Amino acid sequence: MNNEHQQRPIVCGTDFSALATEAMDVAAAMARRLGTRLVLAHVEEFSGLVQVDPGLFKEALSQKRGDLEKEAARLRDLGTDVEIKLLSGSVFDELVTAVVACKGRFMVVGAAGHGLARRLLVGSVAERTAETSPLPTLVLRPGTRLGSWVRGEHSLKILVAYDFSPASDAALRWVNEMQQIGPCETNVLHVDWPPEEADRLGYHGPLPLTENPTKIQNFLERDLAEHIALRLPPEHVTVTVEPSWGHPAAHLFEKVQREQIDLVVVGTHHRHGWSRLRFGSVSRSILHHAEVSVAVVPPLEDHRRRSMPKLERVLVATDFSELGNSAIPYGCAILPRGGTLKILHVMEPAAAAARNQPRPDKDNPKLRTELRSLVPADARNRFRLEPEIVENADAAEAIRQAAERFNADVICLGSHGRSGLAKTLLGSVAQAVMAGSRRPVLIVREETL
Repeated sequence: MNNEHQQRPIVCGTDFSALATEAMDVAAAMARRLGTRLVLAHVEEFSGLVQVDPGLFKEALSQKRGDLEKEAARLRDLGTDVEIKLLSGSVFDELVTAVVACKGRFMVVGAAGHGLARRLLVGSVAERTAETSPLPTLVLRPGTRLGSWVRGEHSLKILVAYDFSPASDAALRWVNEMQQIGPCETNVLHVDWPPEEADRLGYHGPLPLTENPTKIQNFLERDLAEHIALRLPPEHVTVTVEPSWGHPAAHLFEKVQREQIDLVVVGTHHRHGWSRLRFGSVSRSILHHAEVSVAVVPPLEDHRRRSMPKLERVLVATDFSELGNSAIPYGCAILPRGGTLKILHVMEPAAAAARNQPRPDKDNPKLRTELRSLVPADARNRFRLEPEIVENADAAEAIRQAAERFNADVICLGSHGRSGLAKTLLGSVAQAVMAGSRRPVLIVREETL
């Protein structure tokens, strides 16, 4: 972690209630453990008094400044580097502005009471603060065990709700902050919707109500473990994949109770308007209903400016035509030594093919041998080769599903590059794959041959 990030402060909003005081103590202890300063902020909402009675407003501000100074002095006596900010106006606007202006690591607030904390969790203010803040927000519930954890009395049980999004990736990275403060037992949970996963992975068997089919479970656990390994050290991390036929938030609540979780960490997707109504908000549900502390983490601002991707798995699909086969050398060219190349051939289902003309069985070893022979001789010893033959009347669907099962970094296809009427009459498998796949697609045009 760079020095610039280490110098970024923790921001704590307070209304001087008992729970706000507890939040200040936790935030101050975190700041001391991280070796950074604490910015203690109070927002005075009665700015209208400046118009009605400027003298009364000045007196109110003076009293609040004295309260802030008193709390700051108490925390400084404990060894905390404290800066105070007395603000006036909208609680949400001023707090978010303050945390951004001082380049804070994250914000800490209490989750109950009659002042700031309550306003943060009731109605639209809660959504605007926790779900649209550009920095993480740690919301402490009454009776939180974070205070005793910071004092080193026990490990912190963390549940991370993960959905393979940039916000979830940011949530994983934020757990590193907690691991710097004290020992953590982290459970990363992915709740899947079985019908969606069956369609994505091309699974056609029965879907039990209480567990995933073994094939789906294995694929999801593999992908989840790979994502975690890039963002969290493996020590004290448990990976859990569980199916749910209802709202994922309900499944999370049950997990919190069953595992006696201390802190739930969830990413927020910054959805607004219709998209928020359509997809719902797990983070908002957790904020409103969870009985434990919650950290809401937005996507990193630079998540789109990632480092160079690692191309370790490339899938090339071919129909044994000259154009289809031409994509294979390109797949080999972008795959580094030690990677894995999957060569896929999609056949019509046996019943459909029987009405037209005879065809070899898809398990015929000669077909696999033929696929292997398409790899250029100078590339065969550079990487692992996995030929695969599947049956599907929809070639584009079969390619997308195979790429998901393979967890391909890139899909490589040949295409005629037709447009207009030619594309309308002939169709385009490559076009359908590009439209339906969430993975990068490299198209080898006919004109390049």
